[in-house]
Amino acid sequence: MQKYTCFQKILLHDKVVGFFAYNEHADRISEISLQLIEDVRNKGIESFYLSHITSLSKDTDKPIFFNTYKSDPIQEIYKKFGFKIYDQSRTHFLMSFNQNDVNGINNTNNTRSYLNRICLK
Repeated sequence: MQKYTCFQKILLHDKVVGFFAYNEHADRISEISLQLIEDVRNKGIESFYLSHITSLSKDTDKPIFFNTYKSDPIQEIYKKFGFKIYDQSRTHFLMSFNQNDVNGINNTNNTRSYLNRICLK
């Protein structure tokens, strides 16, 4: 079983309607997972959790990297919050959020070299 820095059940009227998880590392935030049942999608829950994770990124000066299925309906909401697709596989988009993004390079965290390390392996 994979361990997360943060793993939360999402409750609505005492009913589990989804899960939110992420991992925080020394130099980045990764493995974001936001899963909701269809009945509660696009009702503001996604925005609440994405506001939280992007604020954490800004407060800690850590970029966010994760992948999402190309068919995942939340990917458009990610884009509204400033997440960008920096690469893709046959089935996934590799996305990032970085408040200091200047032409894909975060000068304070040397993000370009991090991307090269994970993409070239």
